[in-house]
Amino acid sequence: MSLFKYSITPVIKMTIAEEHAIEKVRNLLQSRLNEKDDHFSNSRFVRNLFDDITLNQSKRLSNLPGNIAKESLMLITKEESPSSLLIRGNCS
Repeated sequence: MSLFKYSITPVIKMTIAEEHAIEKVRNLLQSRLNEKDDHFSNSRFVRNLFDDITLNQSKRLSNLPGNIAKESLMLITKEESPSSLLIRGNCS
C-alpha cells in the first residue's frame, strides 16, 4: 500500500480517496501479494493499477456536465478502483 501511495504523490499532490476505494485497493494488493509467483513485479503491478484508476477517473470526469469542481478532479472513488486481479493480463 505504501508503494501505491508513493506512486501517487509525485503525480497528484493532493488526492481525496474514498475510504471504500482505499480498502478496495488494499484488498487487491494483499490478494495479489498472497498469490505472487516468480514473475510477480510489485512495481509494475502498482503502476498499472494506478494507470487503470486514473483511466477510470478520466472516464467518470468526461461524463460530468459543465465545469468540473476541483474536488471532483481530485476524487478517487470505489468504482474507479479495479476489483479484479486480472489487471492488464495479471501483470505477470
